[in-house]
Parts: sequence; structure tokens; C-alpha cells
Amino acid sequence: MHTQRTKILTIRRLLLAAVVIIGALVQNSALSVGGIQICILLPLTVIIAMFEKELAGILYGILAGCLWDISATTADGMKALFLALTGCACGLLVRYIMRNNLLSALVLCGAASIVFNVLHWIIYVIPNAEGMFRALFLFYIPQILLSILAVIPLYFLLRALEKKYKVAEEAK
Repeated sequence: MHTQRTKILTIRRLLLAAVVIIGALVQNSALSVGGIQICILLPLTVIIAMFEKELAGILYGILAGCLWDISATTADGMKALFLALTGCACGLLVRYIMRNNLLSALVLCGAASIVFNVLHWIIYVIPNAEGMFRALFLFYIPQILLSILAVIPLYFLLRALEKKYKVAEEAK
């Protein structure tokens, strides 16, 4: 019985890692709307942390952030650190304060996306001082909105995966 539960947990965790890797491939491909990259890894980290709680949120955040940093022009570890902290915070909030539903996912992802994009804008765009407000309004704000919109299909996909393996785990 214990080995069957361990097997189901391992399959679920490997599937979540595969989802993160596929999300990184999709995000780093030519997928964009009007030249604005859709950030899939941020909502994925938030939603995985909501279902798996804080420790898994940290680990999947590090995985997603490292994959994002590998393909970024500024590979300084900011994304890995931010996504790990975001995964921990979202996991803790859902464990102790919030309910795990689509509205919570939208709120958490919106807040994380705003903080991430504003930090990115402050660290990388403002020092150049050239077109910083243009970049904010034409790139960063639409990217925030696209990240929030990406939550809806990702939440239902990961919830279905979670339900399937929770039922299988409880049945064994």
C-alpha cells in the first residue's frame, strides 16, 4: 500500500515537472502576442504552489526560474529566486489564509506578475532611461494582462491533473 502511494506521488511530481518543462519550451519559443512574450512559467509556479503547497512551490519555482534564466538575456538568477519566493508565498497563503480556487489563482498570479514586471522594469529598463515609460505601457502592462489570462486554462489543466492523482492516491 505504501509503495503504491509513493508510486502515485512520484508520477504526479514527474508530470508536474514535465508541465513546467513544456511551459518553458512554449514560453521560450516564438509564442508572442503583438511582440509581447506570454509568461507561462509565472502562472504555472503560482498554480502548482496552490495545489502542492510551499515546499513544492519552492522547488518547482526554482526549476521554472532556472529554465527561464537559461534562455534570458539577463541570466542573473533573478527569475529563479523570484519564482521560488513566489511559490513559497503562494503555497503558504493557500495553506493558511486563502481557498484554492480560480479567483485566488487570478489574484495571486496578478499580484506576482505585477511585482515581477515592475521589479524587472526598475532593474533593467530604468537604468537605460531611454523609452522607459513607453516600455512600461507598451510591453510590461500588456505582459501582466497576458500572464493573468494564461491562469484560466492552466488552472483547469493542473486542477484536473491534481484531481486525477488525488483520487488515485486515495483509492489505493
